[in-house]
Amino acid sequence: MAAFGEDFSEKKVCGKSSLAVDFYFPEEATIVEVALGLPNPASEFEKDVLKAIMGQECGYAIKRLYFISRPGALKKCNQPGRTAVRKWAESKHGLSIEVHDLDGPPRRRKKQLQSKQNESHGGRAAQRPEGHRFRRTWNPVSS
Repeated sequence: MAAFGEDFSEKKVCGKSSLAVDFYFPEEATIVEVALGLPNPASEFEKDVLKAIMGQECGYAIKRLYFISRPGALKKCNQPGRTAVRKWAESKHGLSIEVHDLDGPPRRRKKQLQSKQNESHGGRAAQRPEGHRFRRTWNPVSS
């Protein structure tokens, strides 16, 4: 905070709602979101775009939404669905959206790890240890 002179974090720019952006820099008309889940299929991308547009409609100067995320976010955000959202936000609301990956290798997802394990077992799922039982889950229909 000393570097900036004031606290720019967790700014509520969306009117009376409790929605807040990670950082809002009014002099640059920029929102910065630390969105580590962007490489995932279901992430906060669309919600963060909506918060920026809501902020514009509430009178805040917002021209740029800047995402910081894990490696793989830029690739994910260049897919057709998110690209369409980015183009729409730019053309209809003048909102420029930038995505920046942190350094390092992309995180391996559980699905990728399971696939590799299956390959190492000749295409079969790994064998369960002797005496292993499946954990029973609650079923509201049978209760």
